[in-house]
Amino acid sequence: MRDKAAKLAARFEGECLSDKKLSIVKGAEAFKFRCFNGHIFYKFVTELQKLKNFAARKMSKTTATSSSADSSSSSSFDEDMLASEGSLEHSLESIWCPKCEAFWKSAEILAKDCGFQLCGELYSRSLSLKCLKAQHSTSLSYSRRLQGNLKCSACRKEERESVKQRLREEERLQDAYYTEMQEQMFAEARREMEKELASSGFKVYAESTIYINEAQRQSLIEQQINQTASQLASRFMASEASAGVSKDQAYVVYKFLNTPHEMLVAGMTSMQPQQLVQFFRKLAIQLHPDKNNHPQATDAFQAVQTAMEKAKEALRAAAI
Repeated sequence: MRDKAAKLAARFEGECLSDKKLSIVKGAEAFKFRCFNGHIFYKFVTELQKLKNFAARKMSKTTATSSSADSSSSSSFDEDMLASEGSLEHSLESIWCPKCEAFWKSAEILAKDCGFQLCGELYSRSLSLKCLKAQHSTSLSYSRRLQGNLKCSACRKEERESVKQRLREEERLQDAYYTEMQEQMFAEARREMEKELASSGFKVYAESTIYINEAQRQSLIEQQINQTASQLASRFMASEASAGVSKDQAYVVYKFLNTPHEMLVAGMTSMQPQQLVQFFRKLAIQLHPDKNNHPQATDAFQAVQTAMEKAKEALRAAAI
């Protein structure tokens, strides 16, 4: 009987722990076993007496899932391996570790309920679930508890990536729309400014204008910048992108976006170092993206910051 117990353990890659002394379970003698997953269980001597002809081959999947009604079919080799006293026949489902068997049955039910296919034989070392939707494979472990509502992690990851891709595409389209709208607004404002300059008696040559003197040039440029910024701010406030942005915030953004870089640097260079710092801090409160939600607040803030750095360098060079 001990040889039969040892062959049973060897067949399923387990271990018989009753080498010298049998265990007493519920008043009857039983062999103690440990399966390859570490589960400890017992088999009564009377159960082992009903088993014979342990072959060295692995079980087939058909044999592992066959019932007593199906065992009378073509699997004659498995019938010889598991014959009972008299005419009673036993299936392989009750021959080895009951914990592994319970796990396998639970996995089979869970796979059917959640849209998976259970891959792996009863008592086999490797079990996996293949989702029927995209054929993703997920390995199972006997040491982990099965969840009642199982979902394919690979499918969930693909769904998340799909959502992210859709959001990125929507953001790209929205940015393209806002960029196009801003370009149209700037082009229209530039055309209106050129018309006003021409009607004021100044000749316009492409991007430059001939002025009478430097003072008039600076004054006219500043006047046109303020007027253009005001027009652009009004149009922006009438658009869908104005949510969370005040008209003053939009105005200051357009003012410094339309101010030429050389003009910004020249204006800052004319200040004292302390005045320059105070001026920049004041603008930072109005233009910094954390304070101003305008789509181009970052560009305006960076333009002012770059001009300030150049003004600082000029002031340091003049002080040497």
